[in-house]
Amino acid sequence: MAIVKRKRPESPRTPTSRAAQWGDIAPAGQANLSKQMRSLGNVKRAVPERRAALQAQASNPENNPRTRLKAQQRGRALEAIAPHFENKPITLEGAASHRIALARSGARRAMVEGESSGANWYYEHHQKLADVASSTGIDKSRVIAASASMSPQNNPTQEHAAVKALAEAHANPEARVRVTHAAVDAAKAAEPENAEEHERMREYVGHDLHPRQLESGHLAALSNPKVRGHVDTTGVDLGEVAKGGVKSQVTKAVDVLRGNIRPDRAISPVTSPKVWSYHQNIAAAVPGTAEQYEFLGRAHHATTQIPGQGRFDLHGLQGSQQGLLTERGHTAEDSWMHAINTGQRLESVNVPGRTGRAGMQSPAKFAVGEGGGVNEKGINRTYERGGRTRSILRGATSSGLEHAWSNQATNLAAQQMGMPSTAVQAMSWTEGRRRAGKDPEYEARRAALAPRGEIPGQGEMFAQGPGGAEHVRKQARPPRKYSGEHGIQGQLF
Repeated sequence: MAIVKRKRPESPRTPTSRAAQWGDIAPAGQANLSKQMRSLGNVKRAVPERRAALQAQASNPENNPRTRLKAQQRGRALEAIAPHFENKPITLEGAASHRIALARSGARRAMVEGESSGANWYYEHHQKLADVASSTGIDKSRVIAASASMSPQNNPTQEHAAVKALAEAHANPEARVRVTHAAVDAAKAAEPENAEEHERMREYVGHDLHPRQLESGHLAALSNPKVRGHVDTTGVDLGEVAKGGVKSQVTKAVDVLRGNIRPDRAISPVTSPKVWSYHQNIAAAVPGTAEQYEFLGRAHHATTQIPGQGRFDLHGLQGSQQGLLTERGHTAEDSWMHAINTGQRLESVNVPGRTGRAGMQSPAKFAVGEGGGVNEKGINRTYERGGRTRSILRGATSSGLEHAWSNQATNLAAQQMGMPSTAVQAMSWTEGRRRAGKDPEYEARRAALAPRGEIPGQGEMFAQGPGGAEHVRKQARPPRKYSGEHGIQGQLF
């Protein structure tokens, strides 16, 4: 009888139609990835290594000046932030507990300050983008996908400003762009690696063109701050367009708005799981639906109510796990969510030598950036087992593995709290940024509500006399009486 050699099972493969999740990874791969994440928590212990790496980047003459400058700045920031670092193992249970604490803290802040807790964020953002679509006549799905395409290394306020400017420019029949030779030269100087592409823009010189007549990449290039000063425009705000981020992001957004790229094909779930999840959640968060009311009801109940207290099932959706109501959904695990994973201090500290917002940095956020190194670059996609090299998840990137791990932490928190996972992500993300002082809209509202200073020379109305009794200060005069004869105010009665 012939002996048939059993074929060893291969590692599972990452899905291509959606972002990878924890359940897609085999138990052995899950254990290895969790082990790697746990060791990344030794942030304080890793400071000497990070310091040496940054010093090497800053002193390497083969690096371009910008890279060396960035390394120097990160090195200075590391010295200021390092005293606040701790060695804390990064675990799924710990990351879930950090999310729960932040979501509940954000709910309390909302009640005390009258602010939004962040639970309604996706529905509010959907409405903003729907308004852009309505005012420009561009399909809403295109506007949402174009905006999401500009989210990497960006923030929602900037994305919205950019997609609004692009949509209005394309919808306005009177919009015009006038390219000059100086603009072409500036574009080539700003991106010498794309000089040949930019040289083609000389064909535009001398013509008043509608934005649709420009190549998508050219329109994006003209928004560069070093270029747009040499461009004359009517009905096109290139400064707002530039808020979309790097040229490739703005180019894709233009192509999506123009219909050159289908909204459902604009973002890869394999290479960009965060952006894909972000896009999916915004598109699904349609305001004014029964799902929205159930979503917000669960979030409010889970974060503010007394344990054991019931809740009315007003829409017949109380047991639903469909759509955004699921506790096991896809969530946008960006760098702020990774910062929350670490359990490091979120509140910002001063960084000497930096000004403005850059002068205040969150240790947790810095830890997961280039300065701290607690990111996907520290994750190996393979591991050794049984004398063989195995993939944790075949076809997945390191960032995809980190995203799947972080998404699992959010889902664990959602299941413990009994609320939608998207709500957990939105609320913990909102509160984390507010603690770090990195929510510009929130900071602006708080500044507007700050108590005004006293009028110079103004004193208290009441003073304390002998025995503690209060009396009206002599300086406090009774109100002046006005009579009709002065032509100002007569008697009321």
